[in-house]
Amino acid sequence: MIIARDLMVLRLKHQVPKLAERIRHDIVKGEELVDAAAFGDSELSVYHTLKELNPDIICLGYDQQKLGADLKIQLGESVKGGEKLYRQGGEKLYH
Repeated sequence: MIIARDLMVLRLKHQVPKLAERIRHDIVKGEELVDAAAFGDSELSVYHTLKELNPDIICLGYDQQKLGADLKIQLGESVKGGEKLYRQGGEKLYH
């Protein structure tokens, strides 16, 4: 699970998250179904953390349409064979 950096949330949503990044990280890391928890990148469209974790499935929140489109452009050639990109609610964005 990749946790958005506070500065990125502020930059993209023009508001600070309700919980600080460290608290969000600790909560997510403690979840039984989470294999790994890491902080996201501090720059847009670089995806170093995503490439490092190399997940089988990428799930996006309901409000991350631009991120989904950017992921398809930036990672299209490097997405491994079984990886799928979904939006919350099950809408398939990429396979």
